[in-house]
Amino acid sequence: MTTTRPVRRTLTRLALSLIVVTLLGGALVVGDALQAPGDDQPTAKLAEWGRDHGLNPVVTWLEAAQYEQAPPEVGGLPPGGVPAAAGAVTPTTGAPSASTPASRFPHPAPVPALPPLAAGPALPGEGQWQTVVAFHGGFRLSDPSHNGYFSEGRTVRPLVDGKASLVLHTDGTADVGTWGTEVRMAPDVASVRQNLLPLVDGGQVNPTCATGGQAEWGSTVGQAAYIHRSGFGVTATGAEVYVGGPALSVCTLGRILQNAGVVRGMELDINPTWVSGTYFHDQPGGAPQGFRLFDAERVAPGHYLIPTSRDWYAWYLRP
Repeated sequence: MTTTRPVRRTLTRLALSLIVVTLLGGALVVGDALQAPGDDQPTAKLAEWGRDHGLNPVVTWLEAAQYEQAPPEVGGLPPGGVPAAAGAVTPTTGAPSASTPASRFPHPAPVPALPPLAAGPALPGEGQWQTVVAFHGGFRLSDPSHNGYFSEGRTVRPLVDGKASLVLHTDGTADVGTWGTEVRMAPDVASVRQNLLPLVDGGQVNPTCATGGQAEWGSTVGQAAYIHRSGFGVTATGAEVYVGGPALSVCTLGRILQNAGVVRGMELDINPTWVSGTYFHDQPGGAPQGFRLFDAERVAPGHYLIPTSRDWYAWYLRP
């Protein structure tokens, strides 16, 4: 008895020490994760920290379990019908309608003038842009789908042949295509964001949208889950189309892009935490007024006005 008690006390102290160390380590992890830039939800920051530290399979499993517990409703219309987008105006010929006071007619939001691209005085109107829309980019570059990223002369991740690529040109236009065949590096390429395989090509939805694996459609939840998804594409005339919405599979996202006239399109970010499409109206004397593309978006429009952990795009009007 005299020897057993000290051993038990020692084991108890070791167990308590281990618990304390574990709790302290967990607190440090949580603190480190929550220090990430931006106004992302705490759960999102913890998930991103986990993916950065080898826990991608665990985070993916937890996300899949969450979506299985609360699947979206199938069929029918939302209560009250399809809602009108907040901030939308009735299409006109370019002037306010008679029922809309001129002071209330929304205009694109101005931003500070950018510095001249070349040495010397700025040309009339150079660098003066007006924000129209902003939206999130693609998957994490560490995703098993292995996507590349190039921006402003810097290769962040090597570009991969065969990947769907959103290409921005120095003249402000955008294109989408398969890297290495439909789109390539050229002197006028300002940015390339790759994400997964082409979802729409030649006006047809990729037939692997329902059967592909992680290499094709990424590691998060899978292509069949009906969750928030977004995509981007171009039409035969060069018009640029962004799509975002809830309860979409990869295939249904592809069909929406196709029905919008897209001939080459790709999936961008997914999951409720990350899908964000925002458009802006001018607020004279104040910050631009942003509106979510659809009511179920969780990302606030002001997200684009502060530092963030995600890459995103902004479309502007030239004066």
